[in-house]
Amino acid sequence: MNLNRRSFLMTTAVGVLASTTVSAFPQGAGGVKLGVQYAYASTYDSIMKEIVAKFAVVRPDIQVEIVAAATDYGDLAQRTMRAAIAGGMPDLTIGGLNTVELLAERKVIAPLKPLIAKEADWQASGYTSSILSLGSVAGEPYCLPFTIAIKSVYYNLELVKRAGGDPENLPKSWDEVIALQKKIQALGNGINGLYADYYFDDNNFCFHSWVQAQGGSIATPEGKVAFGGKEGLQALKWLRGFGEAGMIDMTVSQAYQAFTAGTLGILIASSSRITQLTNGTGDRFPIKVVAFPRSENGTIPGGGASVMIHAKSDAKLQAAWEFAKFVTGPVGSTEMVQRAGYLPGNDRVINDERYLKSFYDKSPAQRTMVEQLPLLTKWYNWSGENALKIPIVIRDHMQQVVALKKTPEETIGKMVSDVQALLKA
Repeated sequence: MNLNRRSFLMTTAVGVLASTTVSAFPQGAGGVKLGVQYAYASTYDSIMKEIVAKFAVVRPDIQVEIVAAATDYGDLAQRTMRAAIAGGMPDLTIGGLNTVELLAERKVIAPLKPLIAKEADWQASGYTSSILSLGSVAGEPYCLPFTIAIKSVYYNLELVKRAGGDPENLPKSWDEVIALQKKIQALGNGINGLYADYYFDDNNFCFHSWVQAQGGSIATPEGKVAFGGKEGLQALKWLRGFGEAGMIDMTVSQAYQAFTAGTLGILIASSSRITQLTNGTGDRFPIKVVAFPRSENGTIPGGGASVMIHAKSDAKLQAAWEFAKFVTGPVGSTEMVQRAGYLPGNDRVINDERYLKSFYDKSPAQRTMVEQLPLLTKWYNWSGENALKIPIVIRDHMQQVVALKKTPEETIGKMVSDVQALLKA
C-alpha cells in the first residue's frame, strides 16, 4: 500500500473504529488511563493480560486498557499513522522494530532521551547500548525493545544422521547447509531437506540476515540501497541453491508442521519459534538450534517488537513511560520469555536467579540464542511513502529466484532498481 496522506484519509473511518475497540481486561483504578495496542493477538493476548494485571498491583494509580489488536506490524503502523491524523491514537503500541524509523519520521512516537535523562540509575536498568540501538533513529532511542528475535537454523538430528551428517558437527557455512539439504532430500519417502522462511517473515528478515551475516548492509546511512553488491547477490545464490536442492515453497505453517512431524530436516526460521517447535517435537526425535552462519565481520540484525510511546500530555507521557519500563523490565520480560520464547530486551533478567537464569540453564537452545544479544545490530527500517511496500517487492523477487524462474544475476539488478524507484516516489 502506498502510504500517502490521501490513502490515510480514505481509510480513516475504518481504521479509527478498529483501533478504539477495547478488550475485556482493563486493569487499575487510578486517574490516568492508558490505551495500549499491539499486533498478533494469538502471541500477545495472554502475555499482556498477565503483565497488565501485575502492573495494576504496583501502580493502581494507572489504568491500562488494551485496544483491539492489529493483524501484523505493518497493519499496526498504518493504524497508528491514520489515528495520528484523525484522532484516537493509543498511548502506547508494541510494534515492529522495522517500523520505528517510519513512525519517528512521521513524528508520532515520543523520543525517549528526555525520559531516560530523568532516571536516577539508568545504567543499572538492564537496557544495554546494543539493545537500545535496535530501536534508535539517528542515534537516539525511540522505543524500548521487548520481544527480540534473530534468524536461526533448526536441525532434525535424526534426519541429519540418517543422511550421513554428523549431529556433533553441523554446517558452518551456507554451502555446507545446502550440501546437507541435498543429502536429506535424497532420503525420499516424503522427506524434505530444507525450508527457509523468507516469504512470510516481516520486512525481509531472512534477506537482511543473509546480507548482514556477510558483513554487508541493506542501505547506506543516507537511506540509499546498499544490498546490490556481492552480499545481496550471494544471498540470492543461496536461495537459488535451496530451490535447486528441492525446497518446496510451502506456507510457513506447513513448514512448522512438517518439522514437528519429522519430515523436514532443516528449518530456517525465527528464534522465537524455539518453544513452539521444541514442544511440538517433544521427545520423538532430537533437534538442535544454531545461530546463523556468518563471516568474521558479519553482524546479526535483531528483529521483533518494541514498546513505543505516543502519549502527548505530561501526565500520560509519564504514566506511559512507567508502563513501558514495566513491560520491558524484569517482570514483563520474564513473563514474555517463559510464555513466548522470544529473547528479552533487558539483560538484567538473563542471569538473575529471581527471573530467567534457571529457565536458560534448562534450555541450551534458548541459551545459545540469548548469547547472541551482545552481537545484535539494527534491523534496517525503510522510510518514506513506500516504506511498507518495499519489503513486498523484495519478497516477490526472492520468490522468483527460489522457484527457479529467475537467476540471481538477473534478479539483483532489477530488485535494486525497483526499490530505488520506490524510494524516489
